[in-house]
Amino acid sequence: MEKKYMKSTLKKESHKPKELTRTFSLQISKDLIKCRKWTQEVIDEIENDRLSVISTNEPLSITPSTDGSIEIDSYFKRQVSIKEWLPIACQNIRRQQGPSDDFDHKKVVACYKSNAAEVLFPVGFNVMPPGPVAFNAAIIFESEFIWSVMESSGGENKFKFALAHELVHVFNFMRFLVPAFQNWKRFWKICLDEGDACEEIEQLWMFKNCFVDSYGNEREFAMVEQYWPKKAKKWFDAFRE
Repeated sequence: MEKKYMKSTLKKESHKPKELTRTFSLQISKDLIKCRKWTQEVIDEIENDRLSVISTNEPLSITPSTDGSIEIDSYFKRQVSIKEWLPIACQNIRRQQGPSDDFDHKKVVACYKSNAAEVLFPVGFNVMPPGPVAFNAAIIFESEFIWSVMESSGGENKFKFALAHELVHVFNFMRFLVPAFQNWKRFWKICLDEGDACEEIEQLWMFKNCFVDSYGNEREFAMVEQYWPKKAKKWFDAFRE
């Protein structure tokens, strides 16, 4: 699975601008062992492949309604294919390498990590960053979790729910990432208001993820079910056991 993208101009002092092209692909690491097969199955089994992404026609501004609520989904208006764009949002799915404080919370068995804060949406830094051509992201699984699911009878479904949970985080980030990839200069100038709206992007993504990280309850289940309606219940039940 790969997505060909994109020409991006990088400028360095006293050097001519250089135009770079990069091909993005999703790699499922061999260190997942038996879970590699399960990972590909979860991706192949995405049933709802459509995702609404943010508009780039105006600067992003989070405006609460009269009762103080925020209609989060009203910001996402144009639909794209999840499977088509997944490689740009997550280039690697792998196991934890060495000690990490990402798994300090007992319920956290995986995480989605990227360098977006540095290369795409730097808060308080109003110089245009490198953009999508420099973007890197991965889903990382705790090593102990990988070994535990491979050794248990219901481990496959438990792993699949954990992966689906992280993929929902990826999909939520794609709501901002895909328009940035499609036209980075326009996205930076209009949607991000040349850096002034980076904090709004960060807040909106945080709001969108709140329900996903409601570990073990029906809100988390609902976030996964919207993309895997036929599989989510079986995976969810196994994960809670």
